[in-house]
Amino acid sequence: MYRMVYSGGQIAQSSEVLIEDIPLPRVICGTNALFGWSQVSVGRDAWLRHYYTPQRAARVFAACMELGATAVMGPLYPPLVEALEETEKITGQRPLWLSTTRAPLGPDSTPDQARQIREAGAPICSIHGAWVDRWVLEEDWKALERCITQIREADLIPAAVCHYSDRLAKLAEANLDLPLLGTPVNKAGWWMRPDRESALEVVRRIERPILAIKPLACGRFEEYRVQEWLEWVVEQEGVETVAIGVMNEEEAQESIPILRDLLSQKFG
Repeated sequence: MYRMVYSGGQIAQSSEVLIEDIPLPRVICGTNALFGWSQVSVGRDAWLRHYYTPQRAARVFAACMELGATAVMGPLYPPLVEALEETEKITGQRPLWLSTTRAPLGPDSTPDQARQIREAGAPICSIHGAWVDRWVLEEDWKALERCITQIREADLIPAAVCHYSDRLAKLAEANLDLPLLGTPVNKAGWWMRPDRESALEVVRRIERPILAIKPLACGRFEEYRVQEWLEWVVEQEGVETVAIGVMNEEEAQESIPILRDLLSQKFG
């Protein structure tokens, strides 16, 4: 499935995967690097939050959209919601928001978060990996099922992220109402716990779309080898869509066409 995206006199073709009735772009713009979740240091996070106003983030999103990455993944966070609105002013089109719950607010906030997410126009709500990792470890399936139900009650499609391969396998085997699962996939094996090969084996076995997150290991990739790293991610069996973080228009212009073309070649 393809959607033609018009922007600034340029047509960008974006391959999509159908999640229930929602065409989800296979190339998704990540947001950790724009809103202060660098996974590097407290100081880096503080600088990111100071520098990336919603207007600056919107310019990055707009560049991504021009290149065919018309979806954004990120939590219920006011500056992110404002950036989506600003992007629509620039491009005339609002990015599809693959929303996630905001972990610090806690699971009890799920009904209110889901309501706000739906009001902001997102069709999908992914349960934050911090919650999922803990619930699966503790085998607290009731908590997970309750969260899924609350997301459905807000007329959203539930999804989930998990950072541990053994827990991801259990999550998939539990046959829960989760049409999309996300997990780290990158050449270095960063955050692919307990190790890269175990994680890849689970990704290959799961019979539902896998969203690869952290494809460039949050900037820890080998210098000038963006294409090599993205090729490696897309080659992995089971990976159907990829969320990639970029910090500026230039990074978007470098990496998104590579990823877009690789996924189009893989899925036709």
